[in-house]
Amino acid sequence: MVGRAGIGGVIVFTVTTDAAGNVTLDQVRAVVHPTTDPNEPVSLSADNLVTLTATITDKDGDSSSALLNIGQNLTFLDDGPTISAPGASASLTSLHDALPISDKDGDSSSALLNIGQNLTFLDDGPTAIVPASAVVANGAGAPVSFDLDIDGILTNNYGADGGTVIFPTSLEGTASGLTSNGISIVYDVSADGHTLTGLAGATSVFVITLNPATASYSVDMNGTVDSITTVDFNGGGYDFVGGNGAWAGFNTAANDDSKDLLLTPIESGVSSGTLNTNANEGGVSGGNSVGSGEKMRLDFVVDLTGNPPNGSYSSPSTHLFEGHYTTNGASAKFTGISSQSAARFAAFDDPDGVGNVTVGDGVQDSVTAVALSYNGETKLVTFADISTTTTNVTVGGHVFTVHFVDGAAPGLQYEAVVGSILQNTSIATYTANGYNSLQIGYESGDTFKLGDFGAAASTNSPVSFALPVSVVDGDNDTAAGTIGITLSPTGQTIQNHSSDLAGDSHLYTSTLAAPHIIGSDFNDTLNGDGANNVLYGGAGNDSINGNAGNDLLIGGAGQDTMTGGTGADTFKLDGLDIKDLIADYSGAQGDKIDLSSLFETGPGANIGDFVKYDSASHTLSVDANGTTGGANFVDVAVLQNAPVAGTINLIYDDTAHTQHTATI
Repeated sequence: MVGRAGIGGVIVFTVTTDAAGNVTLDQVRAVVHPTTDPNEPVSLSADNLVTLTATITDKDGDSSSALLNIGQNLTFLDDGPTISAPGASASLTSLHDALPISDKDGDSSSALLNIGQNLTFLDDGPTAIVPASAVVANGAGAPVSFDLDIDGILTNNYGADGGTVIFPTSLEGTASGLTSNGISIVYDVSADGHTLTGLAGATSVFVITLNPATASYSVDMNGTVDSITTVDFNGGGYDFVGGNGAWAGFNTAANDDSKDLLLTPIESGVSSGTLNTNANEGGVSGGNSVGSGEKMRLDFVVDLTGNPPNGSYSSPSTHLFEGHYTTNGASAKFTGISSQSAARFAAFDDPDGVGNVTVGDGVQDSVTAVALSYNGETKLVTFADISTTTTNVTVGGHVFTVHFVDGAAPGLQYEAVVGSILQNTSIATYTANGYNSLQIGYESGDTFKLGDFGAAASTNSPVSFALPVSVVDGDNDTAAGTIGITLSPTGQTIQNHSSDLAGDSHLYTSTLAAPHIIGSDFNDTLNGDGANNVLYGGAGNDSINGNAGNDLLIGGAGQDTMTGGTGADTFKLDGLDIKDLIADYSGAQGDKIDLSSLFETGPGANIGDFVKYDSASHTLSVDANGTTGGANFVDVAVLQNAPVAGTINLIYDDTAHTQHTATI
């Protein structure tokens, strides 16, 4: 039997029977169930609509039949829908989705799925900025502004949350590694993070102001940052001259304008006695120490030569030199102390002239500060802080005393007296503008020996340093950036073409009157001369040529080609996403590559985790995060003349703002 949907319609079900009397109902299509019960039974409306006749026949052909009404015994159960939530529910249950399902005749089923942690909101965190490098004159002047990002826009760095740019609070109170008149410059950060002041004691040397609203920053120089080279007489190729003679010193074997040290004795206020010293420590005359009435005089001279004679010192002696050089913060270590000592420090400016090798005839300078180093700690004590008052100063867990006393001109020149000096204390001496001769004399207590001498010699070179900044968006996500600042030598003019227009000439050449150049925002050619030039390309794909001299070449924002020429040149790279071309790198000439604007290492970090050089492709690559987050090196420069590995001299900074050098 066949059941159809209407007369001649599609088959809905069939009913069949076999010889054994088994009835089979085969439902082909759905039938209507009037309620929402998912298992509702439906049968035919009358039992006699379907009948089954059973006939039985015996052996001799007799038969009998019976009729069975089976219409309402054929039942169609509703196949209602089901649903389940696969997998474990998310732990965030504050957001639910009830998922109902209905079939054709209105039956439905539902299940609850917790989907809170399957809904992900990606943060549009800030992106790093690449500030334009600043090149300004090293000395007091008007503020100069530069872009905080190379595209001149910050809104595309913030994301939808908005944001600002600040100096990180970690800079507050930290030493910069720079000095002004020998005094360490310490960073002071404003409460809003937008202003950083470099302080030498209480004196403002420079102010860096971030202006996020204009996507710029300004550099305002109020003073001068020292351009110095550190001299360690116990290393760096120096030889000790002397023993137990009229004088002693440290020099180099060559006549190479080296910054040397001459040591001479003073007894009872006059140049006499002998120096009983070795390369590590010594004193005056027979005691091999500095005692009552004795001083050791340190003269900072160029190309010291001669052999110390036996017997007492008299000036002029057998020492020769080309002249003095200016230092500030020269230091000496005190040894040979069994209890405690006190010493007096006096600074002088010794005259020079053709054939003038006399020492001890200088004009006294006023000592303005001393720095005490003991047991791993250093503390600066200034005349401005304590004047002539004897003051207790705790350094490395020990209490020293410091006071300043009148020198040759009362009220004008001062000497420093430091008391309670222990074994292995180092003391550095400062004046306002440096000096070239220093006397260290016995004041009281134990006698002492002096050694481990150091000096900081002034140079006329550019000073470069880097400052980290942070891009902070509206929900306090951060991204990093670094401002690179170069101070051109004091008194030298900078050609500033940063505001030149597209139609202007973009060929710029150094002159005697203006040896340093800042390029425009276009594709420039910058040519140095025979001097030590600072050449900054700015934006654009620039060609920068140092020619002769020890030049500083700063590529800037574009993809630049830098050619140092002869001399010991420094190539400064500004951006991780820029691949500059360095045409003539030469480690033999003293060339260096400055990466301080690209990354900072942690203390004691392995530079190989941050920089690598591929000698096959001649490519220098940087990973700004080191080992953090895995290796992510990006190419920053190609060294066209293919120097071999092991000759690439690098400059970089650590997170304590100390500059380092390395060779890879």
